Formats: sequence, structure tokens, C-alpha cells
Amino acid sequence: MSKSDDGGPAFPSHFVAQHMSGMSLRDWFAGQVANGILAADPLPDCDEHPHVSKADVKLDRKIFAGNCYGMADAMLVERKKGKP
Repeated sequence: MSKSDDGGPAFPSHFVAQHMSGMSLRDWFAGQVANGILAADPLPDCDEHPHVSKADVKLDRKIFAGNCYGMADAMLVERKKGKP
């Protein structure tokens, strides 16, 4: 998904300058996906699970974030299709 195809501002306003428009709709969608998943099943933490290495936790979080943005990208594609 290119920067210009991020769905635009999540909360557009005619009173805010374009350079101060806040997060993109893509970012907001990804955050909503992350919130939903983490509410049901939090990611492991090294402090809570000493057998899990910090490197594994870092990799898991990177993969998780990528998956959230992948879902956000899919949501933007569906959104462009319009209502049936």
C-alpha cells in the first residue's frame, strides 16, 4: 500500500491544515485490529514468561504489527469497492 493510498485522514476536518491532519485511516484500522486481537489474547512478555527470549518477543511483535497493517490494507481495498 503506497503512502498516497492510505485511506486519507481517519478523522478529517476542514479546520485543520493538511500537514496536521493526524493519523491515516490505514493507521486507525491497524490500531483497531490490534486492539481487538490483544483484548482477546495478549502477546507474551519476557517478564511473565521467562522461557520466551527477548528476540522472540521482538520478532513476534514485528510480525503482529505487520499482520495488523495487512488487515488494514485489506479493509481499505474492500472500502474502495463501495457498498453492494
